Formats: sequence, C-alpha cells, structure tokens
Amino acid sequence: MFKSMLKKECVELAAPFLLAVTGLVLLVSDSVIDSSRHLHAKGNWMLDEDFVYPFLMISLALAAIMGLIQSLSEDVQGTWRYVLALPGGWRRILSLKIGVGAVVWLCWGVVSAAISGLGILADVGPAGETWFRLADPMLRILVCVPVVYCGAFLTGLRRANWFFSRLAPGIGVMLCWFILPYLPHWWIVAPVVTAGFAAVLISVMFHEASHRDFA
Repeated sequence: MFKSMLKKECVELAAPFLLAVTGLVLLVSDSVIDSSRHLHAKGNWMLDEDFVYPFLMISLALAAIMGLIQSLSEDVQGTWRYVLALPGGWRRILSLKIGVGAVVWLCWGVVSAAISGLGILADVGPAGETWFRLADPMLRILVCVPVVYCGAFLTGLRRANWFFSRLAPGIGVMLCWFILPYLPHWWIVAPVVTAGFAAVLISVMFHEASHRDFA
C-alpha cells in the first residue's frame, strides 16, 4: 500500500519538477548563447544576476509548490480518511511525504549542477573563475531554500480560523529565509542553520497534525 502512496507522491511532484528543469534548461541555454556572443569569460554567466535571480525564483517556486501540493493534495482529493486506516496512520504518511520531498529536492540539486556544468562546457569564452566560485550562488540557493518547502507544507497542513493566520508560517519563512545565504562562512553555518530551522518546522508539522481531525 505504501508503494502506491510513494508512487502517488512522485507522480504529483513530477509536473512541477519537470517544469522547473525545463525553465532551467532555457535559462542556461540563453545565458550560454549570450556569453558566447559577447565572448565573456567561460561560465561567468553563473555569477550574473540575470542568471542567479531567475534560478532563485525557479527554486523558490518549486519548493513552495512542492510543499503545497503534498500538504493539500489529500484535502482536495478527500483521501485523508482512507489513508488514516493504513498501519502507522498519519505519522507514517507525513514522514513519507517529507521524505519524498527531500529526495526530489536532492534530485533538483543534482540536475541543476549537471545542466549548469554542461552549459559551462558548451561556453566557448576564455577561461574564467574556478568551478567552486562559479557554483557559489547556486549552492547557496540550493542549501537554503528547502526551508521554504517546509514553510509551504506547514501552511497547507495547518488549520486556522482566518485565512492570513493560516498563511503565517509560509509568509514568515519567506521573510526570514533570505538571511541564510548571507551568513558568515555560509558553507558551514548555513547548512547547520537550515537543518535546524527545517527540524523546527517539521516538529511543528507533526504537532499540528496531532491536533487535527483528519476524518
């Protein structure tokens, strides 16, 4: 039964993931073409705001949509009462959903690195910055944006009497997450802070779910 749930989660997240990949392919292709046309240094387009900010927007949209789809899908389809009859109940279902979301985000990171790497190899410009320097903005985004997924998931999961109070977790995370990429020694501090922030949000998810009537 849980294999069916796993398949369902993967199918639901496939569309936004593929749309994000398509958007990244178009973004990288446009950046490489423009760089080659003007003979810019090889791969330096990865440091340009015309690449960094669109990639940030794509990643933010993917994280938020993933969280909302996974948390709202059972409400829309009316299947919570059915899945609660499964062994482990909502705790196992919620853990499965979060696990699938984490794997999909990891795949997004790998695919983003692969597409960008191919773009650098296709760039015909003179030698530019080192690979790590080029990847720095992308890595910051990939490391820090997952908290947006957790905030969106919590927003869809929780119940509130007022619309804006229900949106509070997602809005709060969106207002705070952008501090993470600018922390000093981000490659050490940001992953730790992101993991801690995500752990808090996930614990709140389970707390909210424990007080919710899914029937």
